Amino acid sequence: MNAEESTNIWSQRKGIRNYMSEERFFDRLDFFKSMSNYHVLSPEEQVEKGREFTRKALTDISIEYSHTQLKKYGIYGGIPLVATGLVLSQLPSHLLGSVLTSASPVVLTLAGFLFIGAGEQIYYIKEPARLPEADLVIEYGAKRHLLDKVTRAYLEESIFYRFWQTENSDQYDKLVKVMDKALRLPVYGRQLEFNQEKTQEKLWHYSTELKNRLNRFAFSEIMIQKMAPKPEGHYPVYFYGAPGTGKTFAAKHLANAMGTNLGNVI
Repeated sequence: MNAEESTNIWSQRKGIRNYMSEERFFDRLDFFKSMSNYHVLSPEEQVEKGREFTRKALTDISIEYSHTQLKKYGIYGGIPLVATGLVLSQLPSHLLGSVLTSASPVVLTLAGFLFIGAGEQIYYIKEPARLPEADLVIEYGAKRHLLDKVTRAYLEESIFYRFWQTENSDQYDKLVKVMDKALRLPVYGRQLEFNQEKTQEKLWHYSTELKNRLNRFAFSEIMIQKMAPKPEGHYPVYFYGAPGTGKTFAAKHLANAMGTNLGNVI
C-alpha cells in the first residue's frame, strides 16, 4: 500500500467512524427482537447469532456511509456545473470561446476531483473498508444483549463513541485495553445455587454483620436471576477497604459458594 492509498483508507475509516457515532451504531444491534426462537437458544448460540448479525451490520453501515458520500459528490458537483452552464449560456458568442478556453483547466480539475472521489466510494461499496477495531466491535455486539444497561452505556458512550468522535491514540489504547478485559468476563448465564455453609466455613473470622451482608447479597442475586423480566435498577456490589483487609478473599469464596467464577479485570 503506497502513501496515497494509505491516506485514502485512513480518510475512509475516519468518515465511517464519525458516521457510526452519529447514527448510534449500537442501537441497531437489538437483533434478538426479530428472532422468534431467541429465548430457546443457549447462551452460546445467542452469542454466535449476535456475532453474525454484528458482522453484517458493520459491513452494512460501511456501505451505507459510501452511499451517503456518493450523494454528496452528486450534489457538490452538480450545483457548480449547472451554475457554470447557466452563466455561459448568457454570454455573447464572441466571448464564449475565450471564456471556455481559460475556464477549462478549472472545470477539468473539478470534474477530475469529483470523478476520483466518486470512484473511490464505488470501490468501497464493493469492497467495504474494515476498521482495525472491527473484531472488538463484533465480539462486543455478540455479547451486548447479555450485559446490563449500565455496563452497555459505559462501554458504548465512554469507550466506542468517544474514540470514534476523537480518534486519538490514547483513546484507542483505552478502547483495546477495556474491551479486551470486558470481553473476557463470564457473561454466559448459569443457574446459581448458594451454599451458605461454604461462606461460614471460609469466612469464619469475618464479623457476623459482614457475613450477613454477603449472604443477603448472594440470595438477592439468585432471586434476581430467577425473575422475569429482571429489574432495571440492578447494580453491582463494591468491596471497599484498605489493602490486605480481605476484599478479594471474600469475593473469591463468595463466588465459590455461588458456584460461579470470579472475574478479575484489574
